Amino acid sequence: MWFNIKNNESSVDVQILDEIGGYGVTGKQFISELKDGLKADDKVNLLINSPGGSVIEGNLIYNEIVNLSNHVTAEVSGMAASMASIIAMAADKVLIHENSYLMIHNPWTLAMGDSDELRKTADLMDGMKNSAIKAYQRHSELSEDKISEMMDEETWMSGLDAVAMGFAHEMLEPLDIAAVVKEIPESVKALVINDMEPKEDESTEADDAPADETDINTADADADTESDTGVEEEPSEPSEPSAKFNLAEIIDTYEAKLAKQAETVKSLQSERDKARAELDTLKAESASEIEKIASELNDVKERLSTFAAPGFTFDGDSQYLTWNDAFKELGYEEARKQHPELYKQFMETRNKK
Repeated sequence: MWFNIKNNESSVDVQILDEIGGYGVTGKQFISELKDGLKADDKVNLLINSPGGSVIEGNLIYNEIVNLSNHVTAEVSGMAASMASIIAMAADKVLIHENSYLMIHNPWTLAMGDSDELRKTADLMDGMKNSAIKAYQRHSELSEDKISEMMDEETWMSGLDAVAMGFAHEMLEPLDIAAVVKEIPESVKALVINDMEPKEDESTEADDAPADETDINTADADADTESDTGVEEEPSEPSEPSAKFNLAEIIDTYEAKLAKQAETVKSLQSERDKARAELDTLKAESASEIEKIASELNDVKERLSTFAAPGFTFDGDSQYLTWNDAFKELGYEEARKQHPELYKQFMETRNKK
């Protein structure tokens, strides 16, 4: 069984701890058990430590969780890889431990058949990828192209990375790394734990050789001496475990990533400020142009008001030229409609010239 569900008084604890759809247990069974006894006001706590599994079964679970009216909180403890990472996105809130991992990659399958059949399979894989991208964008604000690129490269995100990129909302305190590191691929283990194998030069042939009779007798004599004197030697301190965690390397990796992200943010902020400055310039230029046009329009209105006074007649070339300028700005046809009498006088004066 790859899942476990426990109903509490006001919540339901759900655990996905193995391959989704494995052991002959379907997503339909998962949903049936989840909804059995689930009350409308129950909170759902979803704990995930899974390498992924069936896309079809996983999508069924994703859709059902998204459609729940209950508030769902997902907690990634260990890893949520492949299809398990998509199921995590179905939650309303995603939490991840600092030393846990979220992995996204392209869906893959095995196929047989002729070229047409293989093309159909490829189209199906592309459709599944597009669905996965939409699921990731449920929480992350990364672009479709960026998420697609990350899937192409099979991206492993630590808790810090997942929160920084928007795939998770909050990072929790790290778990005991020894409890989860066995589930992580070798490439990731290498970033966390030094080689645990003993070095060859640390052992000698003498270590492997059996003790001779003289050594045994000497040991016995020492033991007798201890017993006779009644003085016991203090026990030696237990040796340190051979596994050493390279925390400095982890910190350096995180700091490098943070520095790179800070540079990206700084660059984006610079571009934003530049765009804002250009927009402000355009606004100022537009305002100036609008003000100029408004002034010219007011000037035209003043001329029309003057020329439209009762008893106004054209007298002299200066008035004709001024009126001609006013009509040009207003438009001859518009002037004819708005001021037919004045326009008639203007045209009579014009025809005499």
